[in-house]
Amino acid sequence: NDVTPTGAEPTPAFDNYGLKIAGALGTMPEHMLNMDLSIYGEFSSQLGLNMLSLSGDVYHLTSINDRGEGGFWSSTFFQWEKQGEKHHVYSGGMALHLDMFALTGDPKNNYKVIDAEFYAESGGLNKWFFHAGDPDNRGTLEFNLLPLPKISTTGYFMAGHDLPSDLPIPQRVMDILDDPSTSDGDNSFDNPAPVSKNGEERSDWDKQLSQSAKGLAFGATLDASAEIDAFLLYGRLSAFCGFDINITQDPKRTCYIPGEGDFAPGYNDWYARGQVYAGLEGALGIEFRFCKKDYDIRLLELAAAIMAGGGGPNPVWVEGRAGVYYSVLNGLFEGHKQFDITIGDKCVPAYTDPFSGIDIVYETYPTDGQMSVSPFVNPTASFILPINESFTLPVMEDDGSTTDMSFKLNLDEFLVEGAKDIGSDGLSGAHLI
Repeated sequence: NDVTPTGAEPTPAFDNYGLKIAGALGTMPEHMLNMDLSIYGEFSSQLGLNMLSLSGDVYHLTSINDRGEGGFWSSTFFQWEKQGEKHHVYSGGMALHLDMFALTGDPKNNYKVIDAEFYAESGGLNKWFFHAGDPDNRGTLEFNLLPLPKISTTGYFMAGHDLPSDLPIPQRVMDILDDPSTSDGDNSFDNPAPVSKNGEERSDWDKQLSQSAKGLAFGATLDASAEIDAFLLYGRLSAFCGFDINITQDPKRTCYIPGEGDFAPGYNDWYARGQVYAGLEGALGIEFRFCKKDYDIRLLELAAAIMAGGGGPNPVWVEGRAGVYYSVLNGLFEGHKQFDITIGDKCVPAYTDPFSGIDIVYETYPTDGQMSVSPFVNPTASFILPINESFTLPVMEDDGSTTDMSFKLNLDEFLVEGAKDIGSDGLSGAHLI
């Protein structure tokens, strides 16, 4: 695109100053607690002290010389920022790691136990949240001490704004329950929105669509597994259970029930959802080598799971499914069966207009109407839906069924206009088009 020069010559303003102090601290003896911390402060001629942050790594039960060799450690970050005379932002986060003998965090992720973050804003959007994990990134704690069964637990806790308004169905449960060709009922387990049929995680834009609620959300899982290998015979057994609870307020949430149309569910935009599930998987077989060839004969395979979920008030509904799968002698005899139950009409989103209630633009910087915008600012915009990429949204038909339709959004122009009258400080207001 052609750019027409305005003739204005921006004048740089050097009015921000920073000071950073870093050092190592510890207790006596040092293996109880030692840390590397840094403190950073920023000053401006207009706001005075406008930013203060604290960051560093904290180590427990390990000496300075033994860092990185297990133990309990964390990375922390806390920040206060003054964005205006009455606009303050407080934010921070912490990543916990644990590697102590039989008790560890996630061994595939540097033994991380959980990520936690908080955010509070006053004078601006007046929003706040505390997130310790989320349904898609749960905290993990494992206990593995042979010959005892391996035990793993995951969980998350979220409060405040930016909460998911849906409940993801674990893929492990869906692997057992999701076989609509043999189910004897009809409920949303045959087409669960949170988990795709191919097992992929929800896309980033799909997560942002669900993060419009505020309230409380938490959940946990427990998994125990054991294996035996006795000469030719082997066996594997695992059992799991879990729950998710979501109590949120979302004024944009709508329900569609065939024959009743669209309506706002819950009480004063508050709606509760919950689900519980449990399952069992096992295999017994023989492994051997004969004539330079390996053989694996599965004598018996068995998998069973049960799940129930519900919501309320207005509407109040409960649905559940139990499923079982078995296979004998490498599939010589096998079967798969589900049993469904549905009580009440489930609150499902109204997809007649796939873009109804969706704000395509997530946020912009500078914001529309923002004052005191530097001429050196780099304007940015983020979108809830992908730009210049194809994506799929479900559209509800007249009979209540849903059809996936493909869409593609194109960004035609992104323009930031300054106010006509520029102040003596060389700054102006912003108007987005």
